[in-house]
Amino acid sequence: MFRSKKLVKPENLHSLEYLKYIYTVLSKNQNVVDTNRTLLVESFRSMAEILIWGDQNSPAVFEYFLENNMFNYFLHILNQKCGNYVCVQLLQTLNIIFENIKNKTALYYLLSNNHVNSIIINKLDFSDEDVLAYYISFLKTLSFKLNLNTIHFFYNETTNDFPLYTEAIKFFNHPDSMVRTYVRTLTLNVYRVEDESMLRFIRDKTCAPYFGNLVWFMGKHVLELDASARAKPIDVDTQKNIQDQYRVKLADLVSSHLDDLHYLNDILSSNVDMLNEVLIDHLMDKLFVPYYIHSLAPPDKYIIVETEEFVDAVKQQPLMNSDICLFLLTQVFLIIHQTKLVTPLAKYLLESNFSSRNQVTEEIKLRDEASVLPEKENEEKSDVESSDVFDLKSLKCMNITDEEKEILLSKNEADSVHSRCLESIFNQLIIEKSDSSALFGICLLYAISENASVSKEYYEGFLTPIKSENSSSSSFVHCDERNELIDKLVNIITAVSEPVCYVRSVTLEMAIALLKKLTIHEEQIFISDRHIAVILNAKEKILPLLRQFFKKEEMFLELFEDEYNEMHKEILNVQRLLSDSTLLLPPAHSPMTGIPLSKRLPCGDVERTRHFICAFLNIRKLLMTFEGKEETQLPLVDRTKCFVFDTPINLNGNDLITCMIIAENGAKTRRYLSIISSQLVLVEPHSRFLGWGVCKLSCYLHDAEVTKIDNETKTLHITMHDTKYKITNTVKLIFDDHIRCNAARQKLLNGRIKARRKQLNQIASLLEMTNCETNYAPCNNTLKQKHNLRSHLTDVAVHTPNVIMPCPVSMRSTNSKEKTHF
Repeated sequence: MFRSKKLVKPENLHSLEYLKYIYTVLSKNQNVVDTNRTLLVESFRSMAEILIWGDQNSPAVFEYFLENNMFNYFLHILNQKCGNYVCVQLLQTLNIIFENIKNKTALYYLLSNNHVNSIIINKLDFSDEDVLAYYISFLKTLSFKLNLNTIHFFYNETTNDFPLYTEAIKFFNHPDSMVRTYVRTLTLNVYRVEDESMLRFIRDKTCAPYFGNLVWFMGKHVLELDASARAKPIDVDTQKNIQDQYRVKLADLVSSHLDDLHYLNDILSSNVDMLNEVLIDHLMDKLFVPYYIHSLAPPDKYIIVETEEFVDAVKQQPLMNSDICLFLLTQVFLIIHQTKLVTPLAKYLLESNFSSRNQVTEEIKLRDEASVLPEKENEEKSDVESSDVFDLKSLKCMNITDEEKEILLSKNEADSVHSRCLESIFNQLIIEKSDSSALFGICLLYAISENASVSKEYYEGFLTPIKSENSSSSSFVHCDERNELIDKLVNIITAVSEPVCYVRSVTLEMAIALLKKLTIHEEQIFISDRHIAVILNAKEKILPLLRQFFKKEEMFLELFEDEYNEMHKEILNVQRLLSDSTLLLPPAHSPMTGIPLSKRLPCGDVERTRHFICAFLNIRKLLMTFEGKEETQLPLVDRTKCFVFDTPINLNGNDLITCMIIAENGAKTRRYLSIISSQLVLVEPHSRFLGWGVCKLSCYLHDAEVTKIDNETKTLHITMHDTKYKITNTVKLIFDDHIRCNAARQKLLNGRIKARRKQLNQIASLLEMTNCETNYAPCNNTLKQKHNLRSHLTDVAVHTPNVIMPCPVSMRSTNSKEKTHF
């Protein structure tokens, strides 16, 4: 008897022979059973590697794959319901192949014969997370291959079928964030293909239900976010885990809303008009107006259709908290940049008077004047037209068609909402015992003014310093609204100066940022002296508080420098700020919450000191901007003049003390210690110039702490703090004897005292402290300039009602017995 020849596996995986071996294995194992599952999985895994290698090195590999229709085995095995173990490997193999194939001809061969679409519509076990993950990943990979040349492999215009898209969007709201992300990536790749027939198919067959469901789930998410933010946070220490879970959930909901907005912006940025029109209609009618706008300014009437069921349903529309509404609207304007969406939304929020107000009413009035009506009916119609709110009973008396009644009602409702949105935003800018509403209101107005896609006619002259000569004559905002907004921003700045302050530093920064947009244009200042006087008064009210902290807070210098560095570290990023979910919580007081001080209220004297230093610096900088002055007193130390590594230094006339630096590994290096320009400098001799040295380490003396260990008579430990970058470095110096060690220690301590005294003098000058309040002389020039400015503003304020002016310097109380301790 003849025995079958044993199948021999080639040794070289990257070869045509190995692919032939796999083909033989698949041919002999077309039916999946328990005994050959592992063999089939290994074969598919090897096939992917061989095909990728062949695509780059040997065209014969792909030719053999296509000639023998090896793709049929993928579909044949899937149709057998082979089990998830084999299915996962098969999908993984397909994903790897399509992700890495570069040859266009090979790609077209793989996509031909409709095998890929057959795999896409195959009924797989999506209850298995691995199967779903690899399936969605496979679809996403295919979507990156879509273009005008390959779209016909996926979209069949004859049968009007597009399984790659229709099957993927079924998972658009899957609980797994990875699945949702892959589906959204796929849809964006589809929308970017400029194929008219395919886009018409999406618009006609899938656009309305997909966008409708997407918007509905967004509405569900924002209501859940609102409910979560309104929930009372847990403050009990024993329930810290519950509090952490609460904050994590809130952060996830905010992150989800941001992801949704970025996705919407990506769709709108694809510039597919036929799709954008449908999406914008859904967003305005089913999300932004009913959830956002109506939460900010609820309509008086919901009468559009004369059915009690409809009225009851609309009246039950849930409304969000105004703080949440402002927070979410700000995110919309920060992220979405599509004129056809953000412009009507801005119109809802900012428009206080319509140029087209009562246009329908006027048309009805003109038409009715041409006809003869009973006097009573004319009176009833006139009364209705002059009112702000229409009802059905009044409309029934009007001699107009039902269609005109419906238009009139909807127009009146829109006018009512429009006129109250801006009023509602203004009401949020009033500080009582929380600044959350004010912060979100300021951020919203700032975001609208920063969104380049919003038509300028809706905020020009209101959120800008001046009104352009080319602006539309129908521009609705007048100077009164702008002045009222400036008043509210100035009041927020004033509230910062109160001893019991409810305004956080971030709110002050945002108020100043918006105020600058309202008042500064091309280096010209458009603000009244009255407002400057009020801001100056706020600064003057902070000064006594800072003087008290100056006298009793030993680390006042460090706190002052730290706040100055924080203020100049980076520009305030509103988009990053509005992604912080902790802002939705009631303003915290405790540092144990982990929230930065700028986003919460101060706790204790040290934090109150930092808070008022930050307020003083910001208000001072704002006043200098309005006065057109250059900064000459800050920073206290110009760190750009600090000696850097390997800088040559002229040491002639400077005292030098020999010492050894001890490295962490114990290595010793000889250096020379000197004090130059209030800096501790360690140098080594210059190799070319006599009397010169090369800097190896430097630090400002006021940033250095000198420590001597009792049993180490020749050793000093020097800790150097870089307050700007918050870096600490410690070095160990050993001197030749205890005399040199003590001399060096004394020089460093004396130098540090002099450096700190100089900086405290500078701060005292900034705080306008007199000789009896400190032991240092104030800066006469600064006081003289401030006296001149104060006199001018006093003259202005005398003729301006309701302005609180600062007290003159001579009227401020001083205490000559109080001393400053260092």
